[in-house]
Amino acid sequence: MLHDCRLDSTDALRQAMEATHRDDEARVLEQLLPVATLSQAARSVLGSQGMELAHFPRSRARDEIGDLSRSYAHLLAELHEYNEYLRTLSRKLSHELRTPIAVIQSSLDNLGTADQADARATYVQRAHQGLSRLSGILDAMTEA
Repeated sequence: MLHDCRLDSTDALRQAMEATHRDDEARVLEQLLPVATLSQAARSVLGSQGMELAHFPRSRARDEIGDLSRSYAHLLAELHEYNEYLRTLSRKLSHELRTPIAVIQSSLDNLGTADQADARATYVQRAHQGLSRLSGILDAMTEA
């Protein structure tokens, strides 16, 4: 009977350890769920249409994972704004460069057809002004 009592207590201890182990696993899984959610959100940033930087979820959790999620969201929002700036910069820059080029082009075209020296001097002056404006734009770009 003493032997049976030991088996019962050993079985009870084993069952208690297994239950504790299952509880520990459940707690670990519960703690890892926000990590898995954050990981899935990070993977979803790279969509089929490129990077979806502006749509990263912001966690409301008041823990380190929540802080990390909000930091990622803020970083990706900043990157989104910068990418939008770069997209619009190319259009604005194209417009800014085309204007002085058009002035130079029209001045050179008119210079070829001008008969009088005064008219030619005006077209040469306008071409120089357009060239000066282009140089100013390029200088501003290299200083930025």
